[in-house]
Amino acid sequence: MRHQYKIYIITAVICFVALVFTQFLLLYNTYELLNDRYSMEKEYDIHQLYTRSIANDLFFPGGENILHAHVDTALPRLQQLYKTDSAAFAQYASALSYRVLLELHKAATDNQVFDSICHLLKIKEQMTYTILVHELAVTFDGKKYLPLYKPSTMRPLLPAGMQSNIGIRLAGNMEKAANNNIIAAIAVSDPKPNTLLVRFSMHADPANRGAIVLGQMRYTILPSLCTVLAIVILFVILVRRWKKQKRLSEMKSDFIDNITHELNTPLTTIIMATLNLKHINVPDPGISNLAAVIERQSRRLQLLVSKMLEMTVENKLLTEKMVQDVNTLVSDIVANYTVQQHRSIYLDLPDHPLCIETDSFHFTTMLQNLIDNAMKYNRQDHKLVHITVAEAGKNAMLSVADNGIGMSRSTIEKIFEKYYRASTPDDLNITGLGIGLYFVQQCVRAHNWQIDVFSTPGYGSRFVITIPLISCP
Repeated sequence: MRHQYKIYIITAVICFVALVFTQFLLLYNTYELLNDRYSMEKEYDIHQLYTRSIANDLFFPGGENILHAHVDTALPRLQQLYKTDSAAFAQYASALSYRVLLELHKAATDNQVFDSICHLLKIKEQMTYTILVHELAVTFDGKKYLPLYKPSTMRPLLPAGMQSNIGIRLAGNMEKAANNNIIAAIAVSDPKPNTLLVRFSMHADPANRGAIVLGQMRYTILPSLCTVLAIVILFVILVRRWKKQKRLSEMKSDFIDNITHELNTPLTTIIMATLNLKHINVPDPGISNLAAVIERQSRRLQLLVSKMLEMTVENKLLTEKMVQDVNTLVSDIVANYTVQQHRSIYLDLPDHPLCIETDSFHFTTMLQNLIDNAMKYNRQDHKLVHITVAEAGKNAMLSVADNGIGMSRSTIEKIFEKYYRASTPDDLNITGLGIGLYFVQQCVRAHNWQIDVFSTPGYGSRFVITIPLISCP
């Protein structure tokens, strides 16, 4: 049992971890989706001001002058090397692009164009930005462009902070430029001989972009966290209750073992004493009859204890059905009550047999419980019980009516619950465990019968059991 308990716990923990991991993946994918689709509130305004500030210019105000100052003087040399020595051309182009990019980086660092844009737009939150050069190329015939710099070509002589896999960083403090934070992507070219091709872009983002995206996800994250927390709490509660139920089950098993011995021992003694009493010659025949009743009821009580314990363990009745005449069963049961004074049981039976399929022991216990309740919950000086068996189509209707205290509607709804005991007047002083009518309902269910209750407080109660009839042998 302990090994099985550990398996359940481990399985539950594994399932919980899988659930949390799946939830994490869903939240992460949602974050990535929102992050890719994120659009800054004043992105369009920044784009307009930036492109306006570099109108007829490159990168930043004054960037074009720096570029042309280096490239225009180098064009003749580049063209000559391109025609005569391709290796020398590549080496010279690399050195030229190195000088140009360093000069642009130095000038862009001192340029405050982005800060001016943020000031004009009254952006209060901290921003990050960068200006990237993606390509520099030159053409001598206006058709074919020869690269001076491409992102795939790393420059070992350039500072590492300037280089990235998508371009050279001229200015700014943004660590990761991507398509989802691009403000402007510009390409400038003129299809004429001895001209340049320049591609660059500007990227900008709030410094706390991740927090902003997470804030947009708050109505997704909070329910997820609450759900996981609720699962953890419920799991802990269930484990604690499981342990408690396990202890109660063990105590129940011990109790059943002990009570079986404790009840059977005195019952066996009573039965043996009754048998001895029956074999003693006494002048009064009534004593022999009483001894027979004691023996019969003791044996029945012994069987009842066994069946009740069996029902407690199995939580259901095990029946051994046989074809019986309901009239005979009822008559034999009522015969056991003939020795009781100030109590009357009236029988109303049909004049022909009505056969049913039932477990005689459970049927007897069921009817006796109904009769006993009719007697106990009764304050009349002379207690009356009226038992009727009637044929109604394909069913037999067994009715047990009394002149007792009756029941309210709310009580009727609960009387078949295990261990339920309705409040009773103090003058009755009724004791019991609340399992009599529970057993009645279990018997009815085990046989697939139907029971109905009719009662009015102060005017008695009537229990009607509908039993399917079968052909008598």
